[in-house]
Amino acid sequence: MLTLDQIKQIQDKKMKFLIQGDPISQVRHRRKTIKGKTWEFDPLAKKKEEIRYLLSKQLLSKQENKEIEEEALFLRYKDFYHVSLVFVFKVHKTDSKAIKKEKLEGSKKHTNTPDLDNLEKFLLDSMTGVLFSDDKKVVKLQSEKRWGIEACTEIDIQGFNFTKENHV
Repeated sequence: MLTLDQIKQIQDKKMKFLIQGDPISQVRHRRKTIKGKTWEFDPLAKKKEEIRYLLSKQLLSKQENKEIEEEALFLRYKDFYHVSLVFVFKVHKTDSKAIKKEKLEGSKKHTNTPDLDNLEKFLLDSMTGVLFSDDKKVVKLQSEKRWGIEACTEIDIQGFNFTKENHV
């Protein structure tokens, strides 16, 4: 059984995850009619499964780390979550040195597609079932798009319980 001090230390820890590669945005579900029956499907379902697999591997490795083992084990069973997402897009090779510098310093923002809300939707759907049971439990979401040397998605997640009694 955990003491209240141990619970407080666990609760204060944020879990960090990193997904290498270009950030992916959600697209509309597709419909296909065959012999009078209409089927609806998610064209990115396989990609979401790949992301779930990557997150699962990272979560398992965190469970082996003694400092954050408890938090990693119980992350999925929290009552609500605060999530921070950073979508990093690779600077274009064709950009001039001045433009690259502006992008990397943050003075030139990433205002191109994909839209931020579609990036969030895809990632929250991918995280469901691995980092939390349902994305409706995310009560605070902070996200941004930025430029970087390598494309990736950075995730910070912190789980909370409603009352101290829920921890034990």
